[in-house]
Parts: sequence; C-alpha cells; structure tokens
Amino acid sequence: MEDFKVINNELASFGNRAGEQPLGQKPMIVVATKIDAANPEKLKKLAAHAKRRKLEFHAVSAVTGEGIDELKWALARRVRPAVA
Repeated sequence: MEDFKVINNELASFGNRAGEQPLGQKPMIVVATKIDAANPEKLKKLAAHAKRRKLEFHAVSAVTGEGIDELKWALARRVRPAVA
C-alpha cells in the first residue's frame, strides 16, 4: 500500500503544464505482481483500496501464469478504443 501511495504521488507531480491532464488522473489499472509469493493480507488490502477508488485490479504471477491472460485482455480493452 505504501508503494502504491508513493507512486501515485509521483504521478500527480507530472503533467501539470497548462491544458495537460496530470498523470495521476489518467485511466489506471492496478496490478499486483508476484502473487505466488505475496502476503495474502496485503494483497487483500490493495484489492480493497483499488475497489474503493473504483480502479480495475488484477493480481498476476509470472511464475505460475495466474492472471496474465485476464490482464492482457483488460489492457487490450483499454487500448483498443484509443486506436479505433
């Protein structure tokens, strides 16, 4: 959770030029990685935090492949409207 807050604070400091949307306000997908080794309680808290902020949340593991396909489809859904 602390890392998530730090990253969002950093994003908020970019893109503040006139007429430009700050990075912290652009569409966001929250991705928790290494879920095969993650603390389940911390993962649960991050998922709940994302839900409260109405952010799409995905938990993935590169080792087991869990959640990877769902994340790829979620990213495709976000990118496709911008391309079309």
